[in-house]
Amino acid sequence: MEVHFVHKSAEGDLGVLRVFLAEDEENPTIGTLWNNVAVRGGSRRGETFIEPNSLPPEERSCFRYAGSLNTPSCSEVVNWAVMSQPITVLRRQTDAFANLYPMNARPVQSLNRRFIRRAF
Repeated sequence: MEVHFVHKSAEGDLGVLRVFLAEDEENPTIGTLWNNVAVRGGSRRGETFIEPNSLPPEERSCFRYAGSLNTPSCSEVVNWAVMSQPITVLRRQTDAFANLYPMNARPVQSLNRRFIRRAF
């Protein structure tokens, strides 16, 4: 499982920070997120503030590549940064998300001459 932080600049450029989730210890921030997400196309405005810096792992090394959107149109316009280290969640936290969004994937895309770079 993974979480994406999507950013759009004033010029329309897109960047996504991807953080993987590994099952181990409970993550209170993830629990708060799951309790405040929109379900099945609806909208929901939570009154709870979530500190974005509480989600990425302490070790901030990452891999970078130019890729595509992970939602249709899947166009090739996104600068991706993938964190090297995962954050931890409990199995019940991944199950809770799967219950909210039973199909949350896109078709696999071809490599399309992407290059992966590691940042330290």
